[in-house]
Amino acid sequence: MYAAPIIIGAATLRAHDTSDFSWKMNQKSLYSERMRVFAAIAVDPSDALLGIVDRLDRFGRGLRATRPDQLHVTLKFFGEIDDSVMPDLTHGLDQIATRFAAFDWSMGGVGAFPSPRRPSVIWAGIRDDGRLAAIADEIESLGEKLGFPRERRAFHPHVTLARVRDRPPRELPRLFEEFADEELGRQRAVQIVLFRSLLKPQGAVYEPVHVAPFRGPSGRASDRM
Repeated sequence: MYAAPIIIGAATLRAHDTSDFSWKMNQKSLYSERMRVFAAIAVDPSDALLGIVDRLDRFGRGLRATRPDQLHVTLKFFGEIDDSVMPDLTHGLDQIATRFAAFDWSMGGVGAFPSPRRPSVIWAGIRDDGRLAAIADEIESLGEKLGFPRERRAFHPHVTLARVRDRPPRELPRLFEEFADEELGRQRAVQIVLFRSLLKPQGAVYEPVHVAPFRGPSGRASDRM
């Protein structure tokens, strides 16, 4: 049986069959165990972004590139949560989403945390009108009401392209310089996605467990240019 589609950004993913994997509150199977979850905006990568991820992947064992279908902008990392919190969390995300219309944003530039000289996380920068920060702030407030500590660091929206695992590859400084101001594509944000993070030997794998749609049209950003 085909699984029900979930619209992620401008892309379509498929979750498990809705008969046994759904965000309906009356189905306890979804919340049968503690889950490591985070709220995010998923990314539909442009050819330019895919090229950078592929290049990072070819640098070898020194870093781990993010799979293209796993790219996203994290709004709030909740960590491991008790199953009893899930109904209130998903309902709260639904309520937040109804207060925002679908919107366009773009990616540009490549850099690193904590700095290009000491890279740990390699990222693509975000350019938007402040709505991502506004949504993240509302999700932080929701989290506080549910017992999650508010993130103390300032919110800096980004898309993680790779994580450095060992000594940084010698090619990284050149890549940062080459793509410092590169336009990496427009996106259409149509929903908040609650992802489950599964820790595996090859790295974390993210699965959508709930989507909270924004108001308004959900067409691709490229269709609106």
